[in-house]
Amino acid sequence: SAYCHAVTAGKNGYVGHDRQTDDCKKKWVFNGECCDYGHNQALDILMSLMIDDGVPSLGHRKICLSPYNKIGVSLQAHTVYSHNTVLDFLY
Repeated sequence: SAYCHAVTAGKNGYVGHDRQTDDCKKKWVFNGECCDYGHNQALDILMSLMIDDGVPSLGHRKICLSPYNKIGVSLQAHTVYSHNTVLDFLY
């Protein structure tokens, strides 16, 4: 799920959580999701999600600190931001 979304978003220069292809919609397997753009180092990605600057709901921070017990992560190239990372969380 994370891999499909990261690859598709990266190739299309897309930002967001909506799956753009039927293939990725079929692989939609998660309870919470975080997407990060422009970082390619684990600490930078995590800090960006934890600080959640410009996200009034602090949704990324809340998801990262929730009691999920599984995670799928994919870091891929992005045509606009150089890198994008998708983290899909499951219970």
